[in-house]
Amino acid sequence: MKDQFSSLSIRQYWNFSMEHLPSYHHAPSTLCYREEEVEVIKKFLSPLKGKSFLKTDLWNEVKNTRILPWAATPRSLDLCFRHFQSSHLTCPKILA
Repeated sequence: MKDQFSSLSIRQYWNFSMEHLPSYHHAPSTLCYREEEVEVIKKFLSPLKGKSFLKTDLWNEVKNTRILPWAATPRSLDLCFRHFQSSHLTCPKILA
């Protein structure tokens, strides 16, 4: 029996989604979520100066909250190459 959700098909689905779904950065729900995420980061990680900040969900960076440009020293890791490519558009300081 063929696995209908092969690694390749899942990767193709997410690559297509990444290229075609719009950014929700300015949506009220995203702005509210971003504000809450910033407050959590401030509460538990402040001050950020001199610290490395690892955020593993580059989908959010590209399509939603864009926290890394706000953070002092962004570092990133994501398994989807398309997310990584697109993240350079919203946060050019992201390092591989």
